[in-house]
Amino acid sequence: MENKIDKIKFYKIYIGVIVFLVILFSYPSTNIYYEMITNAIGILGCITSIVLVYITFKNTEKNKLKYYWLLNFLAITSFGIGEIIWGIKEIFLNEKLIMPSLTISFYLPSNIFIFLSSLVLIKKNIRTYKRQKTKLSLDIVIIFIMYISILIASIMPILNHNKMLFNTNIYLILYNILDFMTLINLSIIYIYNNENIIKGNFFVINFLGVLLFSLSDMVYMYQILENTYVSNTVLDSLWIISFLLIGLSAIEYLFTVNSKYNFKNIDECENKDFMSYLAIVPIPILFVLDIKNQHQAIIGIFISIIVIRQIKVLNENKILVEKYKMINEGLESAVLARTKELHEKNIELNYLSNKDTLTDLYNRRYLLNKLDELIVKSSKDNSKFGILFLDLDKFKNINDLYGHEVGDLLLNEIGNKLQKHSSKNSIIIRQGGDEFVIIYTDIDSEEDLKSFANQIISEFDKGICIEKIDFKVNFSIGGVIYPTDGEDKLTLMKKADMAMYASKKNSSSMFSLYKENNMYNKLKMEKLMEKAIKNKEFILYYQPQFNIDNNKIVGIEALIRWENDELGFVYPSEFIPLAEETGLIIDIGNWIIESTFLQIKKWQELYNIDIEVGINVSPIQLSDKRFLDTIVSNLKNTNINPSLINLEITERIAIDDSEIVIEKLKIIRDLGIKVSIDDFGSGYSSFKYAKSFAVDTLKIDISLIRGIDRSKEDYEIVKAVINMAKGLGLSIVAEGVDSDTQLSVLRNLGCDTIQGFYYEKPMHIEHLEKKYFM
Repeated sequence: MENKIDKIKFYKIYIGVIVFLVILFSYPSTNIYYEMITNAIGILGCITSIVLVYITFKNTEKNKLKYYWLLNFLAITSFGIGEIIWGIKEIFLNEKLIMPSLTISFYLPSNIFIFLSSLVLIKKNIRTYKRQKTKLSLDIVIIFIMYISILIASIMPILNHNKMLFNTNIYLILYNILDFMTLINLSIIYIYNNENIIKGNFFVINFLGVLLFSLSDMVYMYQILENTYVSNTVLDSLWIISFLLIGLSAIEYLFTVNSKYNFKNIDECENKDFMSYLAIVPIPILFVLDIKNQHQAIIGIFISIIVIRQIKVLNENKILVEKYKMINEGLESAVLARTKELHEKNIELNYLSNKDTLTDLYNRRYLLNKLDELIVKSSKDNSKFGILFLDLDKFKNINDLYGHEVGDLLLNEIGNKLQKHSSKNSIIIRQGGDEFVIIYTDIDSEEDLKSFANQIISEFDKGICIEKIDFKVNFSIGGVIYPTDGEDKLTLMKKADMAMYASKKNSSSMFSLYKENNMYNKLKMEKLMEKAIKNKEFILYYQPQFNIDNNKIVGIEALIRWENDELGFVYPSEFIPLAEETGLIIDIGNWIIESTFLQIKKWQELYNIDIEVGINVSPIQLSDKRFLDTIVSNLKNTNINPSLINLEITERIAIDDSEIVIEKLKIIRDLGIKVSIDDFGSGYSSFKYAKSFAVDTLKIDISLIRGIDRSKEDYEIVKAVINMAKGLGLSIVAEGVDSDTQLSVLRNLGCDTIQGFYYEKPMHIEHLEKKYFM
């Protein structure tokens, strides 16, 4: 930061000196002291620039621009010596300097050194210039003509009247020839240069200094030819200012430019085409000043060169377009061929990746994907499917006694027999080892799955002959049904596996359904729940609720789930009744309340979102004396807005304990918490209680919603509930909406909010946040 401040101060002082010079030389005087001061200031300006350029020269690496700054140093030094000789002769010897003279000739090396410095930069970019000789040559001619045209337009009228004076001043010719050659070089460099060379504006400042120096020489020539030159005027200050700018560019180089100077290719330069149009500028000047024949010829040549250049550019562009078109066509054909090849390979790989190499049956990978597909399909059309796990009994003994080759042949034959026995509703899969899986679709009841399993058992009673050896094949089979025994593939597979092992232990039965096994009695489940509370195995899933008109999320219901190492994924319908029976529901319910309150606070802090969250309250929990204390303490701990909490009580609680419930609900609502009646409308008796209870929302029972588009009775009940709710000023939430037709009926009836698989299933918090909050 200190370096930056010093740099700014330096620039302010430097610019102030330049402004001072302009002002000082703008008011010339014949006073001897004025002449002494102006000459001294001119010499000091040169010395300042010499020092600055020398510092840059010393601090520049040899392989960079070291010689460029050396030549600038020599140019300013030569000019400074000329200034000293001029001042001595003019002030102390009182000599009037005329053209030509030895003193005047001492300024000439400045022009030579500046020209040579421009060649240094040209050399830096020589490789790039070689690549586009023709285009570069045309641009050089255009720039040359531009500068010469300006010179001719301004000087020719004078030369026509003062040819003799011009012939005696060879130095004037050399000055301006060198100046114009330098400007041509610098213009080419500026146009074809990449940003590194002008980084920090050092080259721009340097170019302005050289341009000012050249213009000063041209004005000087103009005044000499007109015999109007007077020393120690603004013109003299311009030379000093031009060298001060060169010195400033040297310091700017030290401040900002790094060590790399890579030039763009001519094809990549943004400014090159601009020169063709910039070069037209002198043409109107020539017309205004003089329209004689020789100038018209110059203009004609000028325009011809520009036209030739543009034709060449257009021709190059056309060639490039054709070239790129051919390349694109080739690439497109190659991409299409490659895409087709990849598609065919993907089909082949997909087929192989889903097949078991031994039996040519489907494999475990296919099983997992197929279960996902069936769960989605069955959830939409409310259908069922069954899964059978088959484990070949005592297969290890077969491998040990007869070898793995015989064992593989036996497995292959079992696969063939299962495939022959399959139907359009069954899918045969080898999961691995001696385990097979059969998916049986579109079943109506457990009896269908039992019947199919018994058919398999009967089929293999006959035995299998391999290598003239008769094998008695016995299976242990376990079965589950979707959605009765689980709503996700992992739960279904785990329970099917458990049922299969139950069959192994039960010598009297080769087949067992999960529910028939009674594998976990109430006591064991209770113990597992107690551990679950301590081990924090319970998790909350969230199902969004949506506004029926604009489909925007307006609320969320928190739903408890249980993941147990032994049981797998356990649904509420499996453990909540037992938790209520044993009293564990109070601890579980308190955990739900605490977790939900903290989650709402977290959403506010992370996403600045205020959204209403529904919490299911058990009858046992509501009747607990500490229930209200739990609510109040969690409100204080989290400091969330109470209106974001919606406690959902069942219709049964309201009817069975109406007086107690009314009192507690009044206290809850006084705290600012909302209350809903869940599963409303399943019985007509609930209608008379809707007005009595201090509630905000009625959640229509899912059984009514499922039949709303098929049952006139369900339709009329839902219609009555909605009309009654609107009359009482209550909100309505329809649960379990799974289809377009249900949604359409509810919209026509004026329902407020929708919740169900049609929009979203209960989802993990990460999925909810990612989809709706981020």
